[in-house]
Amino acid sequence: MVTRFDLLPDDARVWVFTANQKLNAETVSSIQKQLDQYLAGWTAHGNSLLAAHTILHDYFLVIGLNQNEADASGCSIDSLFRMIKTVAENANIDLLNRENVALHTESGITLVERKGLKQFLAENKVQFVYNTLVNTKSNVIHHFKQEIKSSWVARFLPEKVST
Repeated sequence: MVTRFDLLPDDARVWVFTANQKLNAETVSSIQKQLDQYLAGWTAHGNSLLAAHTILHDYFLVIGLNQNEADASGCSIDSLFRMIKTVAENANIDLLNRENVALHTESGITLVERKGLKQFLAENKVQFVYNTLVNTKSNVIHHFKQEIKSSWVARFLPEKVST
């Protein structure tokens, strides 16, 4: 069953997928239609799952599940990931690359491969990092966009040179 993302409880489980490029209106519309259809029939062990989706900042696809109604099983989660792969292929984008780190710079959202993160941080002013590992709707609302210095990315910041 599909609901609106804002109607999910704060403790709803979420999965965040980062697109490898900014999504245009046509792509967003296509993704939304595919997910509406899929989530309407999403089940776990014969139980309908109450789920929602939203796209944040034109880069992040968020799937939410009201676990108070029914919880996802390993098979239903695998099915969701297969659907995300299909959605991405249909849109000619990548939604499953976990090596990309989404940073907010003065020019907007920038994706940086994890292996180049330290160098990018040394050469650019980064304001925030998007924490795609959040796992509840409440965390999406309150902890998705984090100041760089208080995030896991801080360990990659260049050390200050002492004089």
